[in-house]
Amino acid sequence: NDGYCGFEIVEARELRTIVRGLEGINLVAADIVEVAPAYDTNAEHTTMAAADTLYEVMTLMVKKGPLSEMVKQDEIDAKEAL
Repeated sequence: NDGYCGFEIVEARELRTIVRGLEGINLVAADIVEVAPAYDTNAEHTTMAAADTLYEVMTLMVKKGPLSEMVKQDEIDAKEAL
């Protein structure tokens, strides 16, 4: 089975693992390009995979804290380095 539009549930789990592995990077934007519920089954695989991915990405962004705080900390670190 090739899944719907080439997307399989196993790939959704792998994607979650990959996204969680990005913890600690300065992620400031993300884009989910395509979700096609019209081609989904009653299980809504693509919709749920997109929602799960969005949740994981937003979690990474929130864990890092507000961007303004990161900029302030970078400025403090730069001043201390001088």
